[in-house]
Amino acid sequence: MKKLMILGFLIIGLVYLVCFPVSAASIGSPETQGKGEFALGVESEVVFDRDFEKIDNLYPEIDKMYRGYSKLSYGIFDNWDIYVKLGIVDPLIKVNSFEFDGRNSFLYGGGTKITYDLCNDWLIGTDLQYLTHKNKYCVGKMRFEEWHVAPYIARKINNFTPYLGVKYSDMRVKIKNPAGKTNLKAKDNFGVFAGADYKINEDMLLNLEGRFIDETAMSIAFTYKF
Repeated sequence: MKKLMILGFLIIGLVYLVCFPVSAASIGSPETQGKGEFALGVESEVVFDRDFEKIDNLYPEIDKMYRGYSKLSYGIFDNWDIYVKLGIVDPLIKVNSFEFDGRNSFLYGGGTKITYDLCNDWLIGTDLQYLTHKNKYCVGKMRFEEWHVAPYIARKINNFTPYLGVKYSDMRVKIKNPAGKTNLKAKDNFGVFAGADYKINEDMLLNLEGRFIDETAMSIAFTYKF
């Protein structure tokens, strides 16, 4: 029965990624899986805005970027997870008043999460993550690379686990076209984020998260532990 549930979950996740590719690197659930435990999730994200440093009189920015992916986590220890992310991405770049819509492409990355349990159902944690993808545009090819370090604090309240944190993030974009090469660097590196888990049962949970300042973004995720 459990194998059938996992297979069904994988099929639903695949359909979800193909039909609803909606970005930003989310922190996701503030809790770890537990030693030797796996969790499989599907996540959907949208970046509403992220600015890059000015080049000459040009002001490049991400006007919207959508990502949908699967996330596989494994608990090395009770308070230490590693994970990989695989999915698709659709970024829209704006330079001054000109918009450039890239083709959907494959994204991949991974990270690690470490937590420490405090008293009265409080916990603190840190998430370290890296993502990358390449996209084709009418003006050339772009390679996106993004990483963050994100400490946070959370508290378990019945089936809810709200959390709040700060992060240092960076995004670089390498552009290749017939005119040459150009590098873009994120304008802002410090941000804040807030979110919450809702535990449906011992094996399934939902997560909602928002991120601000360095980028304006939100994500929603569903996770199954097995």
